[in-house]
Amino acid sequence: MLRVDFARIDTRLYAGAADDSRLVRRVNVSFRALAVTLGLLHAWASRHSMNPDGISYLDMGDAYLRGDWSTALNAQWSPLYSWLLGLANLLIKPGPALEFPVVHFVSFLMYVAALAGFEFFMRELSLDGGHGAGGLHSEGVSRFPEWLWRIIGYTLFIWLTLTMIPFELTCPDMLVACIVYIASGLLLRIRRGRAGKRGFALLGLVLALGYLAKAPMLPLGLVFLLASGFAVGSLRLGIPRALLALAVFLAVCAPLVVALSAAKGRFSFGESGRLNYAWYVNDVTRFVHWQGEGEGNGTPLHPTRKIHDAPSVYEFATPVRATYPPWYDPSYWYEGVEARFDLQGQVRLLEAIGFIWWDIFINTQIVLVMLALFLTRLMGRPRLLLKDLAHEWLFFAPALAAFGMYSLVNLEPRYVAPFVVLFWVGLLRPLLMREPERPPRVSASAALALALVLLAPLFASALLKTARGVPASARAQSEVALALYEMGLREGDGVAGIGDSFRAYWARIAHLRIVAEIPSPGPLGEISAGDTERFWSAGEEVRSQVMKKFAATGAKVVIADRLPLLFPRDGWRRIGQTDYYVYPLSEELVGHARH
Repeated sequence: MLRVDFARIDTRLYAGAADDSRLVRRVNVSFRALAVTLGLLHAWASRHSMNPDGISYLDMGDAYLRGDWSTALNAQWSPLYSWLLGLANLLIKPGPALEFPVVHFVSFLMYVAALAGFEFFMRELSLDGGHGAGGLHSEGVSRFPEWLWRIIGYTLFIWLTLTMIPFELTCPDMLVACIVYIASGLLLRIRRGRAGKRGFALLGLVLALGYLAKAPMLPLGLVFLLASGFAVGSLRLGIPRALLALAVFLAVCAPLVVALSAAKGRFSFGESGRLNYAWYVNDVTRFVHWQGEGEGNGTPLHPTRKIHDAPSVYEFATPVRATYPPWYDPSYWYEGVEARFDLQGQVRLLEAIGFIWWDIFINTQIVLVMLALFLTRLMGRPRLLLKDLAHEWLFFAPALAAFGMYSLVNLEPRYVAPFVVLFWVGLLRPLLMREPERPPRVSASAALALALVLLAPLFASALLKTARGVPASARAQSEVALALYEMGLREGDGVAGIGDSFRAYWARIAHLRIVAEIPSPGPLGEISAGDTERFWSAGEEVRSQVMKKFAATGAKVVIADRLPLLFPRDGWRRIGQTDYYVYPLSEELVGHARH
């Protein structure tokens, strides 16, 4: 628990004297332990959760391990996260029941890496001290104690990271956060004049790793590199060194860019931005099974194959070998889509994203908004505040670039989490540095109260999730996987789905391949809502035709995530106490199903 010896703090701290290094160390150790403990609790509470993106990254890791380069190369998902998952599976060799917990163990390690990157950023921030002309330490500035600023900084990191990049989501955004913090720390080091050519080269390498973690970091990396040239303070020195960083950045990025461009037959550094624009602005059928609908949206070159109408049945057994091929690399199935500027669609998207920003900054972070407004009112002197805020452009430039880029295409809180932290650091730092003098005990109490208000709910939510045990949905996924194994299905076998195959995590647990489906609508209504209902209400002849077509795809069984209440159970067997039902398509498995 953090203990502060108020008796040893005097007002000399506010007169520009050196910070009490012992208190700084105590805050660092205490809040580092707090951050790790909270991260571990949330990782453990979420250890059985999974999402569709995580399944694709796991499949990518497998493809790299077996040397299947054509499958491993993926224009939708960047490779770095899949490499980490593949390495973890290679070293730990988890059984089916432990694979998802291993994924969350990797997520926890990435969180610890992000914490280390943030601590590097905070150290450079404390050394920066408003370095340069017009900095925060100009005459008349009231020095805010470093140990108090560390409390606020750690609180921002822990709270925003765990709420905006929750462990329930298995994604590379925690890696991106680590890279953003390290890159920001290097920018501060460059501004202090403490980074020579090696520092710039390191910045280029770090940003290239960001691109390997997530494709949008390529354009954002260019923003960081541009900022590095100006941060030196002299364009004569800054431009050559920024070009060196750019050369390192491009050299590391080039192999993946060349491979993707060769695979697509055009320049490509990743297709996620293009696809998201088509989905959210051009209103192309989202995520899976686009068959060319929509005027002006292009013509699919190799879509999933529709093998039956009313109900719609789609087959995708080849050429992609993955747990759920339509989401393994959507850019393959959407090849031929045309992402075009659409003013009406863009305005509609911006309106929707405006509500997301409102949720991020008002509904969720209202405490920080109120704190900033209070400090602004307390400080007064708007011209001085604007001068200080302009000095923090190193934080605002990449943050606003990220906000703008995602707002034009698609926005989720996890995408911008580290940039939101940079934004608040850039905003609160000048407000705190120039606040009027007040007794240290008051400032310390306020900072600790802020930490308590923001972090206590994180403890409570993690403990509550842990106390509830394994969620029923996760138990059902494991039960389905075990039942299929007991029926005789083995790794690589094909199955068909009726319902939400998008989230059929049982298929990954059993290492099966979904090769055909009658899809249910997704959370945004991406697929027609009537297909599954049309199948269940169809006559016996139609259902028999569909089952024959399922069998022709190579599927050995059909899995339905529910059966209507009065639907005859002939041929269908309920899997344990779950809502899932299995229908064997091969005679070999019929006997197993009866048992």
